[in-house]
Amino acid sequence: MLRKHPERSETELNFISLFWPNLPSGIQAAYENIERDEVLLFKEDKYWVIRGYDIVRGYPKPIYRLGFPKTVKRVNAAYNDETTGKTYFFVADRYWRYDENKKSMDHGYPRKIIHDFGKIGRVDAAFQKDAVSNSLPVHPEKDNEEDTKLVEDYLSKFYTIETDSNQRGWKANAEFTAEKLQKMQRFFGLKVTGKPDTETLEMMKKPRCGVPDVGLYGVTLPGWKKTNLTYRIVNYTPDMSKEDVDKAIQKAFKVWSTVTPLIFTRIQEGIADIMIAFGTKGFNLFLVAAHEVGHALGLSHSNDQRALMFPNYAYISPSEFPLSPDDISGIQSIYGSATKTPGKRPAVPTSPNTCDPQISFDAVTTLRREVIFLKGRHLWRVYPDNSEVELELISAFWPSLPSGIQAAYENMKDQILFFKGNNFWVVSGYKVLLGYPKNINMLGFPKGVKKIDAAVCNKNTGKTDFFVGDKYWRIILLLPWIKAVEVRPYC
Repeated sequence: MLRKHPERSETELNFISLFWPNLPSGIQAAYENIERDEVLLFKEDKYWVIRGYDIVRGYPKPIYRLGFPKTVKRVNAAYNDETTGKTYFFVADRYWRYDENKKSMDHGYPRKIIHDFGKIGRVDAAFQKDAVSNSLPVHPEKDNEEDTKLVEDYLSKFYTIETDSNQRGWKANAEFTAEKLQKMQRFFGLKVTGKPDTETLEMMKKPRCGVPDVGLYGVTLPGWKKTNLTYRIVNYTPDMSKEDVDKAIQKAFKVWSTVTPLIFTRIQEGIADIMIAFGTKGFNLFLVAAHEVGHALGLSHSNDQRALMFPNYAYISPSEFPLSPDDISGIQSIYGSATKTPGKRPAVPTSPNTCDPQISFDAVTTLRREVIFLKGRHLWRVYPDNSEVELELISAFWPSLPSGIQAAYENMKDQILFFKGNNFWVVSGYKVLLGYPKNINMLGFPKGVKKIDAAVCNKNTGKTDFFVGDKYWRIILLLPWIKAVEVRPYC
């Protein structure tokens, strides 16, 4: 989702799951009830009510609870008229009007959109600004043409459909296309209809790998006949530092070498076994690199959505690494399991015992609705709606961060500041901001301060307290600089 703040020029791009982990992707309609300070989100025949960063208990609920007939399976668009307290729901070529105070649909609805909204026949987005309602019309003919082209291109690229040069492929070769659509739907676990229905089109529109879906472990290559392979990074992306790219690529190879006898060595020039170059699309480098290395080693796509080799790109929690059982089964069917020869591989560091009553942590911080505990090279994630605690590697989230973080806190801009020694890093989401680490003197600390023991931001006052030895500093965010303004004895 994109967030636009009225007082900022930049637009923020975030995953929906970072704000509301229990929400699905592909939300189809949404509106804000300003009076109740709630946002309602719709997908298919269900809706969610959100207050702040919390989904209201008891949701999702079916949309017929709002007064829709059960034949209505989705809402195309919605907006709340703050001047009247009425909410308008657009469904195909009709609309309903809902009374937020009475919590019921008004009598006389649905009505034809075209009768009350000028020449607009259908609506796929609507909003209100300064008491003026705005709606964006649907162009069915254009949509149908675009969907037809999407199906043709997708099946041609990933399922080897042969199109008629004189007509649109999936119309001219209906039976052949239906067979390919069924194969694609079966692969992704969709309802097998052989038709380009809404669910199928949504799957086709998701970002994905460019390699065809040739089947489970029907290897793209026969596999390498040797276990010592070289790789070379031919060019770099301007979006990341070279150091971060190198670490992400190295980690991507390690994903596979951990479970096989394969050994990967980087070379700086010449022709390597695996040559790496960067395109322009911005997805998580580590995940994409690890996926593409899987192809280079001989794996095709998996239809297991938990697998790294699933064709569609989506963020996979680092708790899924090392690889899913499906990935491991595939790669070991080609190369066998990892060798046990002593001295050939470094020992894997052991994870902390989370049941140890004497365990202590190096730092604690929040990340929106999560609480994160850090110790050594590990972190624990605690969610408010989940009783389970996830143990991860810090490097799986932020490869450029060091282990042994000594202090951390979340600021008013949903950023986390991490401290180690006399350096600090600023993280936004899963990205370390450019130009970091910086020296803590930049925050206003005297040069005699060599490390921060702990830090906490009071979001009610906008002030942050830093604890150093038996003293603490209180700083106030004075954009664009941060300045230390007080020193007091630590009590």
